[in-house]
Amino acid sequence: MVHDARVHAVAGDAHGSIATHVGWRSFELDQTHNLNVVASRAVGKWRFGARVQLVSGTPYTPNDTPLGPASPFSESLPGFFQLDVRADRRWARCWGDIALYIDIQNATNTRNIEGRQRVTPDFEHQNGYKDLPGLPIAPFIGVEFVPK
Repeated sequence: MVHDARVHAVAGDAHGSIATHVGWRSFELDQTHNLNVVASRAVGKWRFGARVQLVSGTPYTPNDTPLGPASPFSESLPGFFQLDVRADRRWARCWGDIALYIDIQNATNTRNIEGRQRVTPDFEHQNGYKDLPGLPIAPFIGVEFVPK
């Protein structure tokens, strides 16, 4: 969905995918469900935007069970959620454009699991896995120059 910027000063887009596997096994980077929603709005001389990403967990192969070896990629990691926000302001000059931006990735500081590593079972990792966390909140401030 994109609105005419001259009328509403709003731009947005949404993409999603759903994949099914009938009679096939998942591959290691499979993300069966993937939804991305992006929107931005001009307010005065500033532009504010956000992106929401919601993805089903990637598959992994569990440890062998007492009944025998586990099927490859038969279990999935927890789902992934991320909200990114951004504000920027652009100054147009005869020699080029200068933009100041403030960008916050993972603004909700969601603790997403990016992977699982097999470890020797102990008190902390009783199931034999160590969860590998994704990035925490990551703020960025920058200046961009685009020459003419």
